[in-house]
Amino acid sequence: MWDNSNDRGQTDVYKSYGGVAEGDQPTMGNNIRYFITYQTYWMYLRYFFWNFSGKQNDLQGFGNVRDGNAITGIPIIDNFFYGDQSKMPDSIRTKNKSYNRMYALPFILGMIGLFFQYNRNRRDFIVNGLLFFFTGMAIVIYLNQAGQQPRERDYAYVGSFYAFAIWIGLGVIWVKETFEKFMRAPVANYVSAGLCLLAVPVIMGNQEWDDHDRSKKTLARDLAKDYLESCPPNAMLFSFGDNDTYPLWYAQEVEGIRPDVRVVVNSLLGTDWYMNELRYKINQSAPFDVIFTPEQIQGNKRDITYITPLPGFDQKKYYDLYDMLKNVVGSDDPKYIQQQDEDILNLLPVKKLSVPVDLATVKANGMVHEGDSVLSELKIDIPNRSYLLKNDLAIYAIIAANHWKRPICFTSTQELADL
Repeated sequence: MWDNSNDRGQTDVYKSYGGVAEGDQPTMGNNIRYFITYQTYWMYLRYFFWNFSGKQNDLQGFGNVRDGNAITGIPIIDNFFYGDQSKMPDSIRTKNKSYNRMYALPFILGMIGLFFQYNRNRRDFIVNGLLFFFTGMAIVIYLNQAGQQPRERDYAYVGSFYAFAIWIGLGVIWVKETFEKFMRAPVANYVSAGLCLLAVPVIMGNQEWDDHDRSKKTLARDLAKDYLESCPPNAMLFSFGDNDTYPLWYAQEVEGIRPDVRVVVNSLLGTDWYMNELRYKINQSAPFDVIFTPEQIQGNKRDITYITPLPGFDQKKYYDLYDMLKNVVGSDDPKYIQQQDEDILNLLPVKKLSVPVDLATVKANGMVHEGDSVLSELKIDIPNRSYLLKNDLAIYAIIAANHWKRPICFTSTQELADL
């Protein structure tokens, strides 16, 4: 199903949800049980019912009865599945903004609309049904998710929630037509509209508005603004993950904060297309050199560079970083490569590298002050590593080719510890 490691506990989760006893070989029955209990219910239907039935709280759930479950708000039902809910602490129940009780009314109205459309117009039902399936269960099947997931994945199935909302709307028509059997049309219209408004949008707004209100949640935007505004003019800012990167993109592209700063995403530097984007001007940020030509980094070329001592290279000497990347790692000379099956492996023969410091440049652009003591070169000692990935090469290439012309900043230095 997945790789055979248990680094994230996926094997343990499979055993738990699939009902596999210790030492037993999984059967097709175990696979089906895991598919139903974890992949279908826990990773999809639970999110579905969050939207149309109710939500226990906003704590990330890991299969326990206390955190992040779908509820109805009807005690006899919720207590049956999760135990006596009244015994839960108020901090994760009544005082938690995500404690939403909609009594499954939106779900019920949607199911009414589903059957109403099925009986009224089969072709339209098939269209909406396919939309619902392919944005819901089809994604479940395609992803074949292993557990535990690092975060809740409800956002992946929003399309199916939209499709179900169409059935909720059709359910209103059924209610209207039903009331018309007992009262005059104008009265039936008002009564059905009023009841459905109370049963779905009013109760959803009442229960869910507070936990969906983002008006005061500005930490991500504020942090991105602080990152950008703390950078010197025309700087390069390296980011190291989604939580760093997306707010930076928002701040620049939507609010226009510091468009002169070039955000460089470390996790994307391992791809040829992203490295090639650095060669172009974006907003007010000038392009910069990445040493390697587009052909040298195309596809899987130089995805990995092995650090291997070669004849003629003194391991105690520091070598110019730019020269080593351009003329050794970037070379196809047979003495600088190894053949492994059908793959060509590029080599870096030393771990000691240096970047000459241009004293006039660093003083002119304000990196140092006139009276500061400045070293003649920046020495780099690669730690105990036997290889560099393409994104590692890209960082080294950017530093080497920059020639101290632009400030280089980082959202975090922890990710650079092994460089």
